[in-house]
Amino acid sequence: MKYRFAIAILSAALLSIPVLGQDASQPQPSPVEKELAARAKASQEITLDKNMLALAAKSEKDKATRDLIAGLDSIYIRSFVFDKPSQFTPDEAAKLRQFYETSAWSPMVSNRVAGKNVSNEILIKKVNGEIHGMLILNITPQAVQIIRMLGVIHLDELDQLGKLGALGALANANRSANSSKDESKSK
Repeated sequence: MKYRFAIAILSAALLSIPVLGQDASQPQPSPVEKELAARAKASQEITLDKNMLALAAKSEKDKATRDLIAGLDSIYIRSFVFDKPSQFTPDEAAKLRQFYETSAWSPMVSNRVAGKNVSNEILIKKVNGEIHGMLILNITPQAVQIIRMLGVIHLDELDQLGKLGALGALANANRSANSSKDESKSK
C-alpha cells in the first residue's frame, strides 16, 4: 500500500513537470494576431519575460525605471501596419477585443469612433486593489497595436518605460489614461 501511494505521488509529480516549465505569466496570443501578421505590410513583435526584464533593469542607470521594470513579469508588444484601410476589418477588431475582454480585465479608457475602424482602449487587471496588468489596444484603419504588461504597475511611473526605446508607446498610454481621467472629472 505504501508503494502504491509513493508511485501515485511520483507519477503526479512527473506529469506536472511540463506544466511547470510553461510560462504562465504570458497568455497565448489571440488567433487574430496570426492572421494580421500574415497580411501586414510591416509587423513588430517584442516579448520580454521576467528574465529579459531583469537584464534590462540591471543595465538601466535610472533607479525609478529599474524599480518599475523589477515589478513587471512580462511585456508583450505586437504592431501590424497594412497597405490599405480595408485589410483590417471592424469584425476582426471586435474579435480581438473579445479575446482580451475577460472577467479578469476591467476597462479603464475606451475611445471608439462610430462607423470607423478606430479605437484606443486601455484595460487593467486588478489583484487585491492593486494593478497587476495593463492591456492597450490601438486600432486605426491601417494599423493595430497591442501592448500587454503583467506585474505590479503604478500608473504614475509608466513614463519611465518611454526611455526604453520601443516601449515609448507605454508612456503615451499613460498620458492618454490621465487625460481621460481629467475629462471624466470635468463632466
